[in-house]
Amino acid sequence: MADALSLDEKLSEEVRKYPVLYDKSCKEFKDKQEKQAAWAVVAAATALNNGRTVSLQFLFVETFYNIFNIF
Repeated sequence: MADALSLDEKLSEEVRKYPVLYDKSCKEFKDKQEKQAAWAVVAAATALNNGRTVSLQFLFVETFYNIFNIF
């Protein structure tokens, strides 16, 4: 479980570096290519397979923490 927690933390830290992934007021928020590029960088930084895998993992983490009000 400790490995999962550290992955969740690392994922959150990396996503925070790219507002295009979560900030709807960001000018590039609707730019799919910009998002794909950001997810690819986050995937590389977290050693996950690819941008799609990392975006799904982040969705899971975000949902989990929102449901249980952990943050």
